[in-house]
Amino acid sequence: MIMQVKTPEYEGMNMARSFAFMWQREGFYGLMKGNGINVVRIAPFSAFEFFFYSLYKRKIFGGSDASPLKKLICGGMTGMTASFLTYPLDLIRTIMSVKVDGRSDIKPSILGTGRDVLQKEGIQGLYKGLPATLYVTTINV
Repeated sequence: MIMQVKTPEYEGMNMARSFAFMWQREGFYGLMKGNGINVVRIAPFSAFEFFFYSLYKRKIFGGSDASPLKKLICGGMTGMTASFLTYPLDLIRTIMSVKVDGRSDIKPSILGTGRDVLQKEGIQGLYKGLPATLYVTTINV
Protein backbone atom coordinates (compact mmCIF):
# COMPACT_ATOMS: atom_id res chain seq x y z
CA MET A 1 0.00 0.00 0.00
CA ILE A 2 2.84 2.37 0.85
CA MET A 3 4.35 1.76 -2.58
CA GLN A 4 0.98 2.30 -4.27
CA VAL A 5 0.57 5.78 -2.83
CA LYS A 6 4.26 6.59 -3.36
CA THR A 7 5.01 7.58 0.21
CA PRO A 8 8.10 9.84 -0.08
CA GLU A 9 10.07 8.04 2.65
CA TYR A 10 9.88 4.82 0.64
CA GLU A 11 10.51 6.29 -2.82
CA GLY A 12 12.92 4.18 -4.87
CA MET A 13 13.06 1.27 -2.42
CA ASN A 14 12.42 -2.31 -3.39
CA MET A 15 10.13 -4.52 -1.29
CA ALA A 16 12.87 -6.01 0.91
CA ARG A 17 14.42 -2.62 1.64
CA SER A 18 10.96 -1.17 2.38
CA PHE A 19 10.26 -3.87 4.98
CA ALA A 20 13.68 -3.35 6.57
CA PHE A 21 13.17 0.42 6.66
CA MET A 22 9.68 0.02 8.14
CA TRP A 23 11.01 -2.35 10.82
CA GLN A 24 13.80 0.08 11.64
CA ARG A 25 11.50 3.11 11.94
CA GLU A 26 8.34 1.60 13.40
CA GLY A 27 9.12 -1.93 14.51
CA PHE A 28 6.50 -4.68 14.57
CA TYR A 29 3.72 -2.07 14.78
CA GLY A 30 4.75 -0.67 11.39
CA LEU A 31 4.22 -4.05 9.78
CA MET A 32 0.81 -4.56 11.43
CA LYS A 33 -0.74 -1.09 11.39
CA GLY A 34 -4.13 -1.06 9.76
CA ASN A 35 -4.61 -4.78 10.40
CA GLY A 36 -6.79 -4.27 13.50
CA ILE A 37 -9.35 -2.23 11.62
CA ASN A 38 -9.33 -4.75 8.80
CA VAL A 39 -10.37 -7.39 11.33
CA VAL A 40 -13.09 -5.03 12.63
CA ARG A 41 -14.28 -4.29 9.05
CA ILE A 42 -14.51 -7.84 7.74
CA ALA A 43 -17.30 -9.04 10.06
CA PRO A 44 -19.88 -6.41 9.05
CA PHE A 45 -18.73 -6.58 5.42
CA SER A 46 -19.36 -10.34 5.29
CA ALA A 47 -22.68 -10.01 7.14
CA PHE A 48 -23.82 -7.34 4.66
CA GLU A 49 -22.81 -9.60 1.76
CA PHE A 50 -24.86 -12.54 3.04
CA PHE A 51 -27.85 -10.37 3.89
CA PHE A 52 -28.00 -8.30 0.70
CA TYR A 53 -27.29 -11.22 -1.65
CA SER A 54 -30.24 -13.07 -0.20
CA LEU A 55 -32.42 -9.95 -0.22
CA TYR A 56 -31.56 -8.88 -3.79
CA LYS A 57 -31.85 -12.41 -5.15
CA ARG A 58 -35.26 -12.89 -3.54
CA LYS A 59 -36.78 -9.43 -4.11
CA ILE A 60 -35.24 -8.37 -7.43
CA PHE A 61 -34.00 -11.44 -9.31
CA GLY A 62 -36.65 -14.09 -8.77
CA GLY A 63 -35.22 -16.12 -5.93
CA SER A 64 -33.83 -19.60 -6.55
CA ASP A 65 -35.03 -19.47 -10.17
CA ALA A 66 -32.57 -16.67 -10.99
CA SER A 67 -30.40 -17.30 -14.04
CA PRO A 68 -26.59 -17.32 -13.76
CA LEU A 69 -26.49 -13.83 -15.30
CA LYS A 70 -28.99 -12.52 -12.74
CA LYS A 71 -26.95 -14.09 -9.95
CA LEU A 72 -23.83 -12.42 -11.33
CA ILE A 73 -25.55 -9.02 -11.34
CA CYS A 74 -26.92 -9.72 -7.88
CA GLY A 75 -23.39 -10.49 -6.66
CA GLY A 76 -22.10 -7.21 -8.11
CA MET A 77 -24.87 -5.23 -6.44
CA THR A 78 -24.20 -7.08 -3.19
CA GLY A 79 -20.49 -6.26 -3.27
CA MET A 80 -21.19 -2.62 -4.05
CA THR A 81 -23.68 -2.35 -1.17
CA ALA A 82 -21.34 -4.00 1.34
CA SER A 83 -18.45 -1.83 0.15
CA PHE A 84 -20.50 1.35 0.45
CA LEU A 85 -21.64 0.51 3.97
CA THR A 86 -18.16 -0.37 5.26
CA TYR A 87 -16.10 2.05 3.15
CA PRO A 88 -15.30 4.47 6.00
CA LEU A 89 -13.55 1.62 7.82
CA ASP A 90 -11.62 0.77 4.65
CA LEU A 91 -10.55 4.40 4.23
CA ILE A 92 -9.41 4.60 7.86
CA ARG A 93 -7.44 1.37 7.38
CA THR A 94 -5.71 2.84 4.35
CA ILE A 95 -4.86 6.09 6.14
CA MET A 96 -3.47 4.21 9.13
CA SER A 97 -1.48 1.84 6.91
CA VAL A 98 0.30 4.50 4.86
CA LYS A 99 0.96 6.98 7.65
CA VAL A 100 4.69 6.95 8.22
CA ASP A 101 5.93 8.17 11.59
CA GLY A 102 9.31 7.23 12.96
CA ARG A 103 8.18 8.01 16.50
CA SER A 104 7.19 4.68 18.00
CA ASP A 105 5.32 6.37 20.88
CA ILE A 106 2.57 7.69 18.58
CA LYS A 107 0.10 5.02 17.49
CA PRO A 108 -2.95 6.32 15.61
CA SER A 109 -6.22 4.78 16.72
CA ILE A 110 -9.22 3.79 14.62
CA LEU A 111 -11.50 6.29 16.34
CA GLY A 112 -8.86 9.03 16.35
CA THR A 113 -8.18 8.62 12.64
CA GLY A 114 -11.91 8.63 11.84
CA ARG A 115 -12.43 11.72 14.00
CA ASP A 116 -9.56 13.50 12.21
CA VAL A 117 -11.09 12.79 8.80
CA LEU A 118 -14.53 13.97 9.97
CA GLN A 119 -13.14 17.19 11.47
CA LYS A 120 -11.05 18.05 8.41
CA GLU A 121 -13.33 16.91 5.59
CA GLY A 122 -16.77 16.17 6.99
CA ILE A 123 -18.82 13.07 6.29
CA GLN A 124 -17.93 13.16 2.57
CA GLY A 125 -14.28 12.78 3.57
CA LEU A 126 -15.07 9.27 4.82
CA TYR A 127 -16.16 8.34 1.28
CA LYS A 128 -13.33 9.81 -0.82
CA GLY A 129 -12.17 7.17 -3.27
CA LEU A 130 -15.46 5.26 -3.10
CA PRO A 131 -16.17 5.37 -6.88
CA ALA A 132 -12.89 3.58 -7.64
CA THR A 133 -13.66 0.96 -4.99
CA LEU A 134 -17.15 0.37 -6.39
CA TYR A 135 -15.74 0.01 -9.89
CA VAL A 136 -13.17 -2.56 -8.74
CA THR A 137 -15.84 -4.37 -6.68
CA THR A 138 -18.09 -4.83 -9.71
CA ILE A 139 -15.36 -6.10 -12.03
CA ASN A 140 -14.09 -8.58 -9.42
CA VAL A 141 -17.39 -10.39 -9.12
